[in-house]
Amino acid sequence: MEENKNTKSKFNINKLITNDKYLIILSLALAIIIWTVTSINVGVDQEKTIKVEVPIKLGNQVADNLGMQFYSSQETVEISVKLRGAKYMVGQVNEEDLKINFDTSFVSKTGEQAIPILISSANDRLEFNIEDYYPTQVNGYFDVSETKTVDVTANYNKDFVPKGYTVGKPIMTDEQIVVTGPKTYVDKIQGAVVNINVSNAEKLTEQYKGEYPIEIVGDGIEYKYLTLKSKTNDVQIDKIGVTLPVLKVCKLPVVAKLEGTPANLDPNAITITCKPDIINAGILDTAGIQEATTGVINFNEIPAGGKTFYFDPSTLNGITVLDDIETIEVKVEVNKEYIEKDVYVNMNDIELVGVPDGYKAVVKSMSSDTISVITDADNVSSIKSSSITMKCDLSKGSSNNVYTVDVVLTDKSSWVYSTYTAVIELKEVK
Repeated sequence: MEENKNTKSKFNINKLITNDKYLIILSLALAIIIWTVTSINVGVDQEKTIKVEVPIKLGNQVADNLGMQFYSSQETVEISVKLRGAKYMVGQVNEEDLKINFDTSFVSKTGEQAIPILISSANDRLEFNIEDYYPTQVNGYFDVSETKTVDVTANYNKDFVPKGYTVGKPIMTDEQIVVTGPKTYVDKIQGAVVNINVSNAEKLTEQYKGEYPIEIVGDGIEYKYLTLKSKTNDVQIDKIGVTLPVLKVCKLPVVAKLEGTPANLDPNAITITCKPDIINAGILDTAGIQEATTGVINFNEIPAGGKTFYFDPSTLNGITVLDDIETIEVKVEVNKEYIEKDVYVNMNDIELVGVPDGYKAVVKSMSSDTISVITDADNVSSIKSSSITMKCDLSKGSSNNVYTVDVVLTDKSSWVYSTYTAVIELKEVK
């Protein structure tokens, strides 16, 4: 009897699991517990902070209404946004669910101003509150846009070269820049400089190269609102490449360069005097320059009696003139035995070459019916129209059908003075 009693009081887990009634009750209880815990968790308010990088774009409202533009020292602003809402809602929010605008409705004048940032929800499916955000505004400057082309000057000292050497004119990748920004500041710009700092610990005898930041010259300018561009290729820049030529100091004789010298010209026919005849100059050590050659003087520019020509010293090729001179004077004197003779010519004697296929060329007029020849007085009688040949090369092109006439003398001891042209008409051959 006692054994039967013990058997009845024993708990049997197998019977509980296999009994459908108990299994249903247990499942229901577990479901209620899980639902309760989950509801408590997802329904709880939660805070979340997200960071959003926003481009600063104000739209066209100010530009259209007031003709002004907004200038900022930054292109984007990072905003930290604090959100609050149900956990399962807030957890889904990202930067695409936020609508961020800049309020320019109050802007009515030029100057530095703070633009409020406005943030709201951009997703109607998600319910959340925007508790706070920072920054709440961006600073900038409103003004009419202005553009100005500015010359760039290189500032440097010459202490880094040894005795007997000097520094030539700096060669810059950009000698002018284009500055754009608020008119108030652009109008104050007086120029631009690059300050070249060369260490003189080691004396240099070769050219020096480097890149240096551009500095705008002017008082009361907010440089952060300015945009600098190369005038050469319209690319935004903040530095300029500079080459400083290191030149050897020397004395050079000044000589004139003549072209078109008659082959048989008497050596005593002309005398050339340069003033100054010697200059102090700087040249590259490796250039091998032995003399300072002026610009070209063509014989057809030299009249009877002669002429004085003037040249800019800064145009001497490969040479930096160290003397304080504004011009180089070249005086060409023609021997008094040489006189000018005007020889009548016929424009129909002009030989026409380079005529386009399918066309006929006709000389309509000539700039002069005489050719001036400079010759020895004893030789005047031999200078005739028959000793002059004239030619026009139409393949060289023209302006308004005006072509240069090349005049050649058979007498190689004389020369033609001045230049001559002819009007030539091209007619299509049908």
